[in-house]
Amino acid sequence: MTGEGYTFTVRNIGTLPSDYKVMIQDDSAMIQADGCSDHLMPKANIKISIDGGTPFLLSSIEGSNYMITTGNLQPGESVTHVVRAWIDEASGNEILGTHFHGKVVVEGVQGEFVYRDESGANPPKLVEGMIPVTYNGTNWVKADVYNEWYDYNNQEWANAVTVTEENRATYMSASAGTVIPMDDINTMWVWLPRYEYQYANLGTQYAGGTQDLPGEIKINFLSGINTTPSDAANYKVHPAFTFGSEELTGIWVGKFETGGTLASACTNESCDISNIVIKPNVKILNYQNVSTYFYSARSMQMNSSNPYGFRSTSGNVHMSKNSEWSAIAYLSQSRYGKYGNSKYTGADKEIAINNCSSFITGIGGDTVSAAPSSTSCTTNTYTTAKGQAASTTGNITGIYDISGAGAETVMGNYNNPIGSSGFSTMPETQYYDLYTTTNLSTACNGGVCYGHALSETSTWYKDASVLISSSNPWIMRGGGVTTTRPGTGAFYISYDAGPGIGVNCRIIVTP
Repeated sequence: MTGEGYTFTVRNIGTLPSDYKVMIQDDSAMIQADGCSDHLMPKANIKISIDGGTPFLLSSIEGSNYMITTGNLQPGESVTHVVRAWIDEASGNEILGTHFHGKVVVEGVQGEFVYRDESGANPPKLVEGMIPVTYNGTNWVKADVYNEWYDYNNQEWANAVTVTEENRATYMSASAGTVIPMDDINTMWVWLPRYEYQYANLGTQYAGGTQDLPGEIKINFLSGINTTPSDAANYKVHPAFTFGSEELTGIWVGKFETGGTLASACTNESCDISNIVIKPNVKILNYQNVSTYFYSARSMQMNSSNPYGFRSTSGNVHMSKNSEWSAIAYLSQSRYGKYGNSKYTGADKEIAINNCSSFITGIGGDTVSAAPSSTSCTTNTYTTAKGQAASTTGNITGIYDISGAGAETVMGNYNNPIGSSGFSTMPETQYYDLYTTTNLSTACNGGVCYGHALSETSTWYKDASVLISSSNPWIMRGGGVTTTRPGTGAFYISYDAGPGIGVNCRIIVTP
């Protein structure tokens, strides 16, 4: 496609920060003037690109009211976009004589100021039921979202919680600084902002490091739902921030592995999940197959009696896909994660293992690869220095249990066999990553699976690297407390062999 496209500038002339969105809408006035309302070109034949990004069919974004990009501008700031539109090359003669009259529409929302740090990260987007929190050194307290409550440049990631129904309304309306006791919290979440990552020096280049001590994965946060890498020859937008056809400003990740119990196997989206929690110092949910983990995660939202405050109309709660899990690992190995935390040097930049032999969440080993221990279950909890060394940031704001505790089954599948997962039919495709070969380097339709922590990070830190097969078609990440050392870690990959004491899952919320 050639042509200069349509260039326009969005400018904030107000005195407050403003979010904005850009849409392609039908130009009703032109359609009426042209008298062509009965022979309009189908939107499935119209291709669009924004700022040189990947082209897409206009029909593919109907659900978002044809929104093509979003952004945020500080007072006095401006940004220039370029939109190109053309007829899809696959169109046939059926479009002859049809017309398309479109216009660019920009809508801004100026008013309530939400804090943004200086990293360029998209601000957290809460879903219904979530309460933003910070840690004051003793307790989790409701965050002041108008002032600093996270700082990705200093490895301080944004956190949120859900609470039990009894006091939910109280905390929702409470002032910033209100203590939210752990007894009232039933799930905890950490925000991963949308980012691009440098892919050109990964694999056996180890991001400029070695197999034992890989280097920094270069990451840049992206504004809004920008799909255009800053340097396409070296950077790619991480795939975790695309859910189905929807582009995301970020995702929420369960701060700990999933804990609690189920009364019985879960086979639909209305299971009894009243005893499921995501919080520290609880035993992981184990001895479940893939489908039970999947449906229990969906039930956390879709069961109208869920105890978390989630609603079916706000966000999407689901079991982590492999690509989403990998986004956690990549960010931790960047300047924004534990790798960039100046408190740690050398081998200690790796996320330490949760070596609690009782499979308790939020525990850290005495060393990065410590052997299983019952002592650490009570001495190295998530608020201690050793516990925090096992988080993705090396501090209390990060994500725990990435290395050790239970090995985490993720929604990544080889060639669509159900295997021993327990599914009767496969879930919708937006809920899992599909791999077409058993070779780490060609698993995505014969090519590299960019952003999936397969060939890009295979054997980093000497983590185990075994891909799925037709007999074991589901991926497992992180390794468990009983996994042979070295081997367990953020870049560990293997296959799910069925329910077990050391098997668990991670939950994701897309806003």
